Amino acid sequence: MTFQEHRAPPAMSTPAGFPLAARDRFDAPLGVGTVVRILTVTSCLKGLTEAERDLLRTCVGDTRTIAAIDDHGFLWFAFGGAGACVDFSLFPGEVSCTLDWSGRKEA
Repeated sequence: MTFQEHRAPPAMSTPAGFPLAARDRFDAPLGVGTVVRILTVTSCLKGLTEAERDLLRTCVGDTRTIAAIDDHGFLWFAFGGAGACVDFSLFPGEVSCTLDWSGRKEA
């Protein structure tokens, strides 16, 4: 065993249920660059200040472009638009890539 192998952190196993499927609430496929409507931000509010929670809540109903999808399947978004650093993540089921909600019911 080399020094690097000995010092390397142990491999992390992926938790059960991950990676999350890249499918929106209505089972439509998602990918980096997909424009989605944010349906809820509930998953990312824990541990934030009230001001931070208020800022994220203003995103509900907005359309945003998926900036990244991490190894666990979380969708990452930026406040500053295209090219900005990613600022918050959501579960795929918290968005819809159907921008016209006519005829759709939220689950």
